[in-house]
Amino acid sequence: MNSEESQLFSSEGNNINNMVGRVSTSQDHKLSTYLTNETLPWALPGESLQKKEKNICCITYYIKSRGVVYVTNYRVHFESDEAPEDSFFFLLGNVAKIEKFGFSSNTTRSNVYGIEILLKDQRKIKFAYPKQSVVRHIRRDFYQILHKMAFPISYNLPFFATIYKSIVSYELDCWNLYNPEAEYSRFGVPNNDWTLCHVNQNYTFCPSYPALLYVPKISVDRNYEFLNKIANSRSSRRIPVLSWMNSKTSAAIIRSSQPMIGLRLSKKYTDDEKYLQQIASTNHNGLRKLNIIDARPHANAQANRAKGGGFENYESCNLEFMDIQNIHAVRELIKKCRDVCAEYPENPHLRDIVESTKWFSYIRSILRAAEYVVNLVNNEKKTVLVHCSDGWDRTAQITSLSMLMMDPYYRTINGFAILIEKEWCSFGHKFSHRCGHGVDKPNDQERSPIFLQFLECVWQIYNNYTSYFEFNEHYLLFLAEELYSCRFGTFLFNNECERIKEHHCPTTTVSIWTHIYNNYKEFINLNYNHNLSTTGDTNFALKILDFEKPLDAWRSYYSGPALEALEKLKVKKERLKKEAEEKNINTFSNKKTSFDGSSEDNSSYSLVEADDADDALCEEFKRQNVSYNISTLTNSSETKYHSSNNHSTTVLFEGNSVYLKQDSSLITPTRPAPPRPPPARPSPPKLLTNNVSTVKVPDTKNSSLND
Repeated sequence: MNSEESQLFSSEGNNINNMVGRVSTSQDHKLSTYLTNETLPWALPGESLQKKEKNICCITYYIKSRGVVYVTNYRVHFESDEAPEDSFFFLLGNVAKIEKFGFSSNTTRSNVYGIEILLKDQRKIKFAYPKQSVVRHIRRDFYQILHKMAFPISYNLPFFATIYKSIVSYELDCWNLYNPEAEYSRFGVPNNDWTLCHVNQNYTFCPSYPALLYVPKISVDRNYEFLNKIANSRSSRRIPVLSWMNSKTSAAIIRSSQPMIGLRLSKKYTDDEKYLQQIASTNHNGLRKLNIIDARPHANAQANRAKGGGFENYESCNLEFMDIQNIHAVRELIKKCRDVCAEYPENPHLRDIVESTKWFSYIRSILRAAEYVVNLVNNEKKTVLVHCSDGWDRTAQITSLSMLMMDPYYRTINGFAILIEKEWCSFGHKFSHRCGHGVDKPNDQERSPIFLQFLECVWQIYNNYTSYFEFNEHYLLFLAEELYSCRFGTFLFNNECERIKEHHCPTTTVSIWTHIYNNYKEFINLNYNHNLSTTGDTNFALKILDFEKPLDAWRSYYSGPALEALEKLKVKKERLKKEAEEKNINTFSNKKTSFDGSSEDNSSYSLVEADDADDALCEEFKRQNVSYNISTLTNSSETKYHSSNNHSTTVLFEGNSVYLKQDSSLITPTRPAPPRPPPARPSPPKLLTNNVSTVKVPDTKNSSLND
């Protein structure tokens, strides 16, 4: 990629008008646009304002601030009227659930009536109305528009990716970056053993497989009758096909789904076993037995037999199970990992805390399986078949990671893109179902962060072999964020057939690789040693579990939002101190306001900032020396987690069980009674009797904040 190609051809940081009339007049998009001439300096091309809500209170774990909420067809942007550091945004594609809380007819306090949003990364945001502005159905339009923009498929609306394509302009189009014939020719295929097969060119043979397949030449006959027999004996008709080959040793990686053995006890020679022997014969190292890596735990594979599935109990094969957990176990355990990473973003013992959640055991099982494949293929020169149940989740993790370890080309920016296109996109990883794109199904059992788990495994390898990778960590973080954004077409839908044939993504959306190539320099690893990938021992393969460094917490991703919020809190604190010094007054001496974020839905966002403990306002908090007990968390047999997310050690959250119990309760600050003739004296202080934390914040000129 030369300097011209790496230019930014689309300036997305410039002020973009909300494009009134441009999108709203399109019958295809069926989107109305909020009628305003206001310029949105943070908007992307094609991003249009759908709703603007003023004088609303935003409550997160870190902030409680009043301001303006902008809802576009791509994001929700909150702009604080009180402190610029409190402004933030989140992408609508990252929304998991939207709920209403409170009732307008039963509102006696502020901030107990509004909308609560749960994100897919487990952050929770509340938008609450001050009590003086609560009228019947005030939140109805806000909720409906927010719901429609977050879940467009449920309303028969297009993804933002299609609108983005109609507006944005890139010089390079990378939808054809992955060319199967060019990539397989790099392996020396086709050859005397392997051939290109067009049996699936219309996606009728196997809808979840790519159009072009590479199979043993001996297996191809007229009308593909033999291959159809094999397809009938495999789950979802996903037959074993070539995925990667070492051109020097002929050792190869094959992938498929599980065989449909069922409860059959007969060991009669089958067409499926014959086909596997044909695959084994392509290896010219005198090794006639095919090695099969089943990603599942053995018990799970046995249970699948009752459903008609199973595993290969063939005499001509060596079968081993890798004990990698299924999508449901991953979905539940990553919640614990997210919790502790958000809770302790700056803690030096975060690695040990994550270890206590057992998340690393899941990561190790995948890396161990990939390393085992590398050892068989690279060192023992054996051909390996990899599968799980359906062959689109754990199978993709193992095959792509083993190729990453063995093939230095896949550790370049271009090569890694091709690896993802080949092993994940073309071979039918169900991005739509796993990510829940555009649908309001927060409890869908099909959802699971399998691709994200793969990216973390890549990061673990990168973290130990940084100089072996052309791309940097930002490359992985960008892919992780855009996985849910619905801004690009690469990760939309479930397979190549849906993406190419049914929805025509190459012409209706932008490829994520197009954006990356047009911003190439952002993703280059400055520590990359090109010689390590092009010279030296050709049999060298990266290994992670044998390396001296243990697995580490991916802090930049899992703790990213918390770290960003903490940085904003620090900036805000410094700004307030500077303003106080310039005015030669104590900023907080005349601005005492208290509030709690509790509401009728039994959730609370009350907090105290520990960083402010040196201020006069929080001296009581400082004297109590609030801290958390890491040893208790990491060594106890039962680790406790609270239900809120993206938290930090710099705040105290109501009901947070990981903090040490205090000897004395905090004292609620005194608060003046509302002014009335004749003037009344301030109310006496009250003791906290229910362990509810209360925050003191600066007052503002808007007296409604005291409601």
